[in-house]
Amino acid sequence: MYGNKPYRVQDDRGYIHIIVFENGRKKIALKDVQIWFEYGSEPDWIFNGWYKIYPDHEVFRQFADNEKLAA
Repeated sequence: MYGNKPYRVQDDRGYIHIIVFENGRKKIALKDVQIWFEYGSEPDWIFNGWYKIYPDHEVFRQFADNEKLAA
């Protein structure tokens, strides 16, 4: 979501961004967009780099579920 509208994240040779149509078309880097992902979700696993520690999303999701219960 950006400006209350959903956008698809795109990868242009390593440049992770969304395309927004405000006063024309512009690319906004994902790092410049404040995004919150639900802990344990697949976007959290991908964009917050958890895949580097947990190569399998299901294993990460189980870890996240256990962390939520422990809190």
